Amino acid sequence: DDDDDDDDDDDDDDDEDEELPIEREAREAEEERKRVAIEAAAERASDAARQAAFRLPSAKDIEQEKHRPPDMTLIQNRLQDVLFVLADFNARRETGRRRSEYMARLAD
Repeated sequence: DDDDDDDDDDDDDDDEDEELPIEREAREAEEERKRVAIEAAAERASDAARQAAFRLPSAKDIEQEKHRPPDMTLIQNRLQDVLFVLADFNARRETGRRRSEYMARLAD
């Protein structure tokens, strides 16, 4: 008889270890919130580093580049950087630079 009571106690312990649907949903929502926050922080850090690293080339730099064989990596990076700045121009532009200067770099 005592053995039967022990089995019932084990069943109670199993019930306590199981996660209720609402608990599972809350845990999953919290995990998702943390994942989104981490991704957003990483994106902000990447944007800040990219913004700090990009400066429009001077007219002298552009002229010198015209006399060298094209550096496709440099050209691709410059296009991506200019488009990145233009996507949020007011927040990302260099102080004192006009949109037309960035647009001109796309044409070069």
